[in-house]
Amino acid sequence: MNPFDLRLPADASFEEVAELLDRLNGAPAVSGVLLQLPVPDQLDGATLTGMVDPDKDVDCLTPVNAGRLALGAARAAALHAGGGARAAGRRRHGGGGGRSRGRGPLESVWQADGPAAAGGQRDRDDVPLAHPQSGRGVRPRGHPDRRGRPSAAITREHVKPGAVVIDVGVNRLTPEEAGNRSGLVGDVDFDAVLDVASAITPVPGGVGQMTAAMLLRNTLQAARRQVGVEV
Repeated sequence: MNPFDLRLPADASFEEVAELLDRLNGAPAVSGVLLQLPVPDQLDGATLTGMVDPDKDVDCLTPVNAGRLALGAARAAALHAGGGARAAGRRRHGGGGGRSRGRGPLESVWQADGPAAAGGQRDRDDVPLAHPQSGRGVRPRGHPDRRGRPSAAITREHVKPGAVVIDVGVNRLTPEEAGNRSGLVGDVDFDAVLDVASAITPVPGGVGQMTAAMLLRNTLQAARRQVGVEV
């Protein structure tokens, strides 16, 4: 596998990014394309993501692949949702918090029939998705919008005793604010939930490894399909 890390300047125009995506879509040597989100403010991440060739969409975020996922016909698992599902193993019930583009497919992935949704390891599960507008109770204190919030979106009162908590949130703070060298924290109040949950994934060092594994798996599957090898 030969990765291409193509970085444009922060002030790159929409046309520049679109031209690069078009070039990658048409390059025979490129099996998978991933547009790193979020993009700078002058760009439209949703529109640019939709320009990725669905057959090379290893992030599973294009409208075509999101639709396949919703219909239970996914060719690949969305990275964060698929990684979270793999980390959860064969647990039968769960709940998801947040509905960003990365986490939005969580409910579809965990409820999907068919092996592509979570690597062929799960059956249909009951996974309601909660967020600030859903009325299901996951409402960050003092934060009425739907975005992830550092260590605040999921607090102790949201967690059933003995639950397994898989935190796919990524929030960048200063190392001093985060209390670690990376400056990264999740959406879960880790310390408060730690003694309620039976297990909890840390941020960093938790689902990120599963996300990377799902990316490699999706890229391999995309490469096989593009050369006519059955997946």
